[in-house]
Amino acid sequence: MELPEFLLRALECRVADANDGASKHERITLDHLVEAELAGSISLTDVAQLERRIPGITTAVSRWLNDID
Repeated sequence: MELPEFLLRALECRVADANDGASKHERITLDHLVEAELAGSISLTDVAQLERRIPGITTAVSRWLNDID
């Protein structure tokens, strides 16, 4: 799936805004932004419901959360 150009541009603007004045260590990428947006919008209930459709997602989310710095 490919994002429409206007959405990609909007996300790139959000990344630029987040990085404005940030130190090299604090800078984010588009991937970071997408991860943060998804993490902020998904609940434990969502993960449990997704497990039925995507077996193993609970384990993957758990690993991902353990790897967050």
